[in-house]
Amino acid sequence: MTNNTIYEILPEKCIRCGKCVRECPSSAIKTVEGNLRILGDRCIECGHCGAVCPAGAVLCEGEELVPLEPPRLTGEQAFALIGGKRSVRSYKTEPIPAEVMSRILEAGALTGTATNSRNVRARIFEGEEVYRLTSQLCAVMLGTLNLLDNPAGRLIARGAGMKRYANPVFLKAFKRKIAAGADGSADPLFFRAPAVVVLTHPRKDRRFGRTNGVLAGQSMMLYAHALGIESCIIGFAEVAGRSRRGKEALGLPADREISLIFTLGYGTPRYFRLPKRPSLTG
Repeated sequence: MTNNTIYEILPEKCIRCGKCVRECPSSAIKTVEGNLRILGDRCIECGHCGAVCPAGAVLCEGEELVPLEPPRLTGEQAFALIGGKRSVRSYKTEPIPAEVMSRILEAGALTGTATNSRNVRARIFEGEEVYRLTSQLCAVMLGTLNLLDNPAGRLIARGAGMKRYANPVFLKAFKRKIAAGADGSADPLFFRAPAVVVLTHPRKDRRFGRTNGVLAGQSMMLYAHALGIESCIIGFAEVAGRSRRGKEALGLPADREISLIFTLGYGTPRYFRLPKRPSLTG
């Protein structure tokens, strides 16, 4: 960090409660000439000082922070929101309004990260762009599946723990679906969703970059679910997107890696029960 920081404390608004000093994880707030000041060479720009200030005395880039309304969800309502979020694979053609998409992205940006790094970026594909992306990524997948469609390939699949793809009957049926996606006659990848979100992180951040992207994506999908917009994480798209041709289709520069790919759209199914899931304990 430099001697400058995007956060500052206004002396005329500060009530000297000391909450920001106690909250700061890097001990960057000190008394200088009788006023509390944020030291830029220590500040990690996490924003805790502004969030905890009851007087609104902390500015970020010269602007006041947005007041936070207390959550109105009860614990049971929050549990139902999380438990009721399904991986939806059938969507209406209705597009997501730009202002709603912007708010969904903001939910991801507000999400905490593993190392206080803000290096997750989003690419949004909508409408016809989704169909093009389906075709290109399915073409990449088809090339990989063709390599598995022989005795040596099936041996590799079994060794990699992908026994399903070592089954010739299953593999041929799966190849037909992916071929339909490649020629544009179907969409087995994104299910004709009106939008696809691709979250990326810097290639050099190998330890926590993907974690940060997944955290942001989960927040985005849960917020979207609260708005009646459903989603589904697309692992096949992520696998295809790691190849050179896949990265070109996604428009990713060489210094970025995929964190998460998921669909967004107004779903057609309705769900009335929570599924049974194994416990996380043990």
